[in-house]
Amino acid sequence: MRLFVGIPLDNAAREALARSIADLKHRLHTLRWSSPESWHITLQFLGNVRNDTMPAIAAQLAGVHASAMRLRITELDFFDRAGILFAAVHLSPGLEGLQQRVVSEMATLGFQPELRPYSPHITLARRKGRDPSRILIPRRRIGQGFSANRFLLYQSFTESAGAHYAELRSFALAEK
Repeated sequence: MRLFVGIPLDNAAREALARSIADLKHRLHTLRWSSPESWHITLQFLGNVRNDTMPAIAAQLAGVHASAMRLRITELDFFDRAGILFAAVHLSPGLEGLQQRVVSEMATLGFQPELRPYSPHITLARRKGRDPSRILIPRRRIGQGFSANRFLLYQSFTESAGAHYAELRSFALAEK
C-alpha cells in the first residue's frame, strides 16, 4: 500500500481554491485536474509500505505532538519539471515544526526524509502524458487562510483517471 502523511483542507479553503482555478480549468486542457476532496498538504510521502507496518506507523504518528495552527495558501504556481500546477502554502514555524516532527518519527521506522527543502503546496493538476510544452499560468495571489487541527495518514490509489486517497487514521493537533 502507498502511504503518505498530510494535512487536509477545510471546506472554505477548498471552495476558495476552486474559485481561483475555475477559469483555468476551462482553458488548460493539457492538465488532468484533481478533485477538491483530494487536496491536501503533504508532510511526508512514505511510499510503498507493507500492511504489517501500519500499527508501528500509526503508533509513531500518535506520538507527534504539535499545536493546531492557522495556515495560509498564498498563490498559484507551476512546477515545470514535474508538470504540476499547485497552490503554494506559507511555511510558518508551526507547519515546519510539524513536518519535521513527522519526518523524525518516521525516520525511527526507517523512512528516508526528502533531500529537497520542504516546500508545502497543494497539487491541483498534473500535466497529461509526457507533453513537454511549457504551461504558462498567470501568477495569482490567493491569500486564503484556514485552520489545521489535525493531520492524516492517507493511502494513495493510482488509477487511469488519476490518484485518489483514503484517510486511514486521523491525529489531532492540540488546541492552543
